[in-house]
Amino acid sequence: MKSREIKTTWRLVTPLFGGGAQPVEGDSALRVPALRGALRFWLRAVLWGRLGNVGEVYKVEEELFGSADKGQGLVLLRLKVLEEENRRRYTVEEAKRQWGVGKGKGYMTYGLLQKEGPRPWVEPGARYELGLLCKPKMTEEQRQWLEMALRAFALFGNVGAKSRKGFGSLALEAAEGLTWQLPQTLAAWQVEMTKLLDEIGVREGLPPYSAFSGRSRLVLAQPATNDAWSVLDHVGKELIRFRSWGRNGEILFGEPAKRLFPCDHNEVLEIGQGQRNPGRMPRRAIFGLPHNYFFSGSKVKVNVNAYGDGKDQRRSSPLFFKALPLANGKYALAALLLAAEFL
Repeated sequence: MKSREIKTTWRLVTPLFGGGAQPVEGDSALRVPALRGALRFWLRAVLWGRLGNVGEVYKVEEELFGSADKGQGLVLLRLKVLEEENRRRYTVEEAKRQWGVGKGKGYMTYGLLQKEGPRPWVEPGARYELGLLCKPKMTEEQRQWLEMALRAFALFGNVGAKSRKGFGSLALEAAEGLTWQLPQTLAAWQVEMTKLLDEIGVREGLPPYSAFSGRSRLVLAQPATNDAWSVLDHVGKELIRFRSWGRNGEILFGEPAKRLFPCDHNEVLEIGQGQRNPGRMPRRAIFGLPHNYFFSGSKVKVNVNAYGDGKDQRRSSPLFFKALPLANGKYALAALLLAAEFL
């Protein structure tokens, strides 16, 4: 008989931008609501491949984690800090030196340098115990859904602000009540990820929200670095090289711009000049919306948003990055694309 509690131990491997409603005030801690929200997200992501019906997916989510209408769910979370959270905060000047123009990690932390001051963060190295108490009414199938969500979070997920960019990555160090342990090599990571994807199943076509499907893509890489910040800096620079048109043909202070998306550049410029509207989103919309364009030559500005008004105009990128710690002290990187109708 399985234990009613799944007791897990986690180590923070990339900086965490956590906190509550006012994180700029100095509170950057990891909180239970952030973990619950992450587990709910990955539960929905894995359930689509099995159920293929939004109503059924939300019913399982409500049963496990509760809702405003139904109240408390079948699983309760508790969090304990095992090793102290070392909190850091840059001054504006330090943030500009570390996260400014030409810095890959600055590209990944875009938006966190606010006029009130940079957001504080928790340094890698903090350790946590997360307990998931399963109520007696939980069925074997519901327990299976919960464990799959927990594995998906451990393999692909992060918490906090900029979590899709690789920040707030937690490595599972131990698990009681869960027949799974964190991989130690890049090959082992690939095996475990493939195993989970096989269990989820492939449902063709685009899902209505970010979820695993036949359109999902996974890439693993191992940058030559043993520092978590350096991994994210490496990814940020590669994104700049891939996405940027550059200024005067240059990016990253002198590197030639590849200019891989001339259609995006030219079509948006034509929109800004009032010539024509192609009626489709730029190809780089996969990195999230809105897109803000400024053409230095003509001084034309164009903002590309999703349809709708107000909050409906924003779309998070369906591209997820996660730093993967290896037994040799280095880090690998997972890039997961969960394409969907929403974006």
